[in-house]
Amino acid sequence: MTNTNKLLSLVKQNNGYISNKQVKALGLSTRYLTDLVKNKKIEKVKSGLYFDMQYMPDEFFETLYNTSGVFSHTTALYFHNLTDRTPIKFDITVAGDYKGSLQNNKKANLFYVKKELYALGLTEMKSPQNLPVKVYDMERIICDIIRNEKRIESEIFVSALQKYARYKNKRLNVLSKYASLFGINDKVEEKLRILL
Repeated sequence: MTNTNKLLSLVKQNNGYISNKQVKALGLSTRYLTDLVKNKKIEKVKSGLYFDMQYMPDEFFETLYNTSGVFSHTTALYFHNLTDRTPIKFDITVAGDYKGSLQNNKKANLFYVKKELYALGLTEMKSPQNLPVKVYDMERIICDIIRNEKRIESEIFVSALQKYARYKNKRLNVLSKYASLFGINDKVEEKLRILL
């Protein structure tokens, strides 16, 4: 198999995407990517990331690729099936000192959090195109939407809390721990007391 075919095979495995990192991990030169772009096999979508337009693009994957952002709030509700609304803009949490490309992304609605709380509840999930993306876990999202209630559409807010209350595998001990770390124990208890 030629090096070009190896890369095209990798593109297929990754639902149309290939990155500089993946090419280097194979011990190949990124010059092969330049050749594939010249031959219109792939297109550059952002620094270090390329895509074959024969596939369905994945905005979720592209948005977070090579950033420290994490899908949160209503976007994370979507990933956890706590809302059925597909996000038009992406809610993304970053550390308070973040200075990166997401600040210029018109589709990104940024939330800033203290550095020590940034990784709390961080998980990896699959995007609709089956690619890995960073998303907060369910309990972190519940804390986030309660903390930022004024920035969340009321219908989405109430519906998400109701769905969480009915969710069989909810981890109330984890929710309580997160709420303590955010200093919102009373608020979380008050909201959930009505529903549980």
